[in-house]
Amino acid sequence: MTEELNADDKRIRAERARTALKDLGWAFDEFEQKLKENWADSDATHAEAREAIYHRLGALRSIRDGLQSIVTDYDNDEVMREHRERTRTD
Repeated sequence: MTEELNADDKRIRAERARTALKDLGWAFDEFEQKLKENWADSDATHAEAREAIYHRLGALRSIRDGLQSIVTDYDNDEVMREHRERTRTD
């Protein structure tokens, strides 16, 4: 069960995710490229190795997409919060 994060925790989490994507984006890309090369170099008779590569690629994409989702959700929430504040004071 996950507990609801307060505004500061959400901001910190989004900043960490944004930093990870910025600082490690190249590593994600390099690792993904290496996995794709391993896939291309393997032959169809090594089904277990190809399946492992497939799952690693899926996990890598899931991690990257999850980090991006944290950032996007936070940014969208901030836009909505700012909009609500502006409409209340206008």
